[in-house]
Amino acid sequence: MIAAHAAEPGSNVYETPVQVFNDAIRQAIGGPGKADLGEDVTVRLAEGQLLVPNPRAQQLLRLTGRSVPKDLIGLLMDGNGMDLPGLIRFVPAGFVDADAITGWRPADFLASLNDSLDRMNAERRKQNQHPLLARGWVWPPHYDRDRHLLSWAALILPDNAPRGSDGAVAYYAVALGRDGFVELSFIASVEKADSIASMSNAFLNGLQFRAGKQYGDVTPTDKRADGGIAGVMGIDAFRRARGRSFWSTDAIIPAAGAFAVVVGAISLLFYTQRAMRRRARRA
Repeated sequence: MIAAHAAEPGSNVYETPVQVFNDAIRQAIGGPGKADLGEDVTVRLAEGQLLVPNPRAQQLLRLTGRSVPKDLIGLLMDGNGMDLPGLIRFVPAGFVDADAITGWRPADFLASLNDSLDRMNAERRKQNQHPLLARGWVWPPHYDRDRHLLSWAALILPDNAPRGSDGAVAYYAVALGRDGFVELSFIASVEKADSIASMSNAFLNGLQFRAGKQYGDVTPTDKRADGGIAGVMGIDAFRRARGRSFWSTDAIIPAAGAFAVVVGAISLLFYTQRAMRRRARRA
């Protein structure tokens, strides 16, 4: 059960989840229209897209106890509503040299990802939960060198799941700039891949770093991001793979950090589906 919560910290006025959701929709920026994503970036939203800004975006995430990234900008929605929300962040990490990605093999990414998952699995075992395993990619990572865009998706499952099982998929799209990057992420199922591709492409097509903040504006004295492209993807301990397995493929496997938001995201999806159905019945 999702409890009502205070409208503002310290406030005695309480709102229900439905009130928060309805108010978030009213405050959303709709496309076609332009929205600021901080000091460095703007986006021209496609028709039918909605951007829910803070603080309502934060409240929607907290409704189910889901953690809120400190650099969250807002939530992206389209005709699917909150059935398929995308988290928008701007991470002021510094300049990321994306050319370094050419030196990484798919099997290396998979090995590094599963190393990080193994560290997370220690806590899962204490809670009598099955360890997690990165089974492979849903979208092979693609880097657009002209626009400095990187996208990828990974399928992560309990290690005892049969081959061919569906599970939580972490979808990511990153736009690199001079001082950091914009990240759009989704947690969904394989069946949602087409909808996510449509939303992501429309959003990225409208994204624009301001003059002086673009990838090509970097200078030798600018801050460099810790961990480079690996840091963007959440890999903190990169290593070469010893060999190839059934699940090693010809595509890069993304970061372990991708799974950190899966559990809360699934419960958020279930709640918002019910909320939107109730609204439709009242209409």
